[in-house]
Amino acid sequence: MIFKLLKDLISFDTSINPEERLFPSDECAKYVKTYGIEHGFEVIEINDCYYQNSKTSEKHEIYPIILLKRGIDSLHPIILFLGHLDVVPVTEAEKKEWVNNPFDAVEKGDKIYGRGAADMKGGNTAMLLAFENLQPKKGTVIIAFSGDEEIGGTASMPAIINALKEQTLLPAFVVNGEPNYQPILVTKRRGITQIKVETHEKTSTASGVLKAKTFKSIQGDGSTSLHSATYILGADIHAMFAAAKFSVDKKVVSVFSTSKKDNSVPTEVTIKYIDNEGAEASKIIYSETLSKLMWKLSSLPTLSWPVAPSKYGISIAPNNITYDSQHKVYSLRFDIRAMLKDKNGHEIIKELIYQHFSALIPDVKCQITFKADPMNVDESHHYVQSLRMIAEQHGMKILAVGEKLGGASDTRYFTNMGIIGAELGPIGGNSHGINEWVSKKSLKSLTKIYQSIFLKITQD
Repeated sequence: MIFKLLKDLISFDTSINPEERLFPSDECAKYVKTYGIEHGFEVIEINDCYYQNSKTSEKHEIYPIILLKRGIDSLHPIILFLGHLDVVPVTEAEKKEWVNNPFDAVEKGDKIYGRGAADMKGGNTAMLLAFENLQPKKGTVIIAFSGDEEIGGTASMPAIINALKEQTLLPAFVVNGEPNYQPILVTKRRGITQIKVETHEKTSTASGVLKAKTFKSIQGDGSTSLHSATYILGADIHAMFAAAKFSVDKKVVSVFSTSKKDNSVPTEVTIKYIDNEGAEASKIIYSETLSKLMWKLSSLPTLSWPVAPSKYGISIAPNNITYDSQHKVYSLRFDIRAMLKDKNGHEIIKELIYQHFSALIPDVKCQITFKADPMNVDESHHYVQSLRMIAEQHGMKILAVGEKLGGASDTRYFTNMGIIGAELGPIGGNSHGINEWVSKKSLKSLTKIYQSIFLKITQD
């Protein structure tokens, strides 16, 4: 039954990528709605839910869905199980390396392969199966699936929360089925602040020889694949910072980053600069602006950031630098991950960066392009400890409770309202990557865990 339902969910290509104008249709949400009605769920309709592209102002409809089963009374807690239907796209080049068609799941041993198998149609499957035949005597169980989690949940989650408020159905506890490589009960995630620094080009000339130098981003284990969510200052090398250090007191002609996304650490950064010691020196135009940007960038991590203590500290990733030749403007984009002290943290970060660069570049502008507050729940809360106990009773030995190194999740929308939330999903691998998989054994355990935590909390 697990494989059949998960295979059906995976068969819907719910890929999302605003930059490519790629958005899911309503077919997967319709399937879930029909499945829910056939198994006795009520459905809360969410209409007119739109994602607006900040770059193009285009609007695209998103299809979140809410299923719920009511208990006999309203005196006991409401428990919400949270997932998302959207997935990261598979490129044509990646498809050639898959063991199967990414949208036609296959089962091999304990692993089920397919796009979204782990992130997160596996967790969705466990939620649906956990409650499809349950008739609760106390409390209310709700299953909610957003439609744009992979791009921040900014359309789905406010619509879901508003619908729950209108029905007086805000939960006491949220369980999110996000996957992990190992069984970790997640109660904390760092927030995200994405910043764009802009300044106009100013050039000068100097004598010398044009040279180029390339720097590579390297993880502590020697690999070269990095994401802002997993980049750690002091443990990993960021190519842009390495280039900035080298560039101090140099006349920089150009800077090129291989990164095309704000949250993707560049594999390489190449700078062109003037070497004053060349025997065949000639007059070369260089960028005063870039020279100053790179100089100030080298010392940026030393600022007094508004962060609370956390396992992974702050990650500052200057990933992307571009030049608008029409307007003669440079843009340097940062992706910053941190456990902020309070909700003013995003604005404080922006102001710190502005003050740092404007001390040397007076016309610099700084703006927040995206922000997500941290998720920060006390791991000793009795709901969290109950979930841990039940997981272990069903054979899922929890290795750790607390902070996860990674991106944001939809859970934050509830925890920022003061609602307790935790993340416990299936064991899987290669999320967002080639041959994404999920453990069938872990899905079977989760089905029992989800049902058991609901019964325990509502009957206590």
